[in-house]
Amino acid sequence: MLCTLQQVINSAWRFIRITDVISITIWVFLLLNTSFCSMYVT
Repeated sequence: MLCTLQQVINSAWRFIRITDVISITIWVFLLLNTSFCSMYVT
């Protein structure tokens, strides 16, 4: 039980890390876009 639970946690953690990297890059991209837009507007 513990071994299978550990494997599930490991696979889920790997998936979460991949999605975190993707979401972080998307958020940085959006933040840069909004900051550039505000710079151009002002």
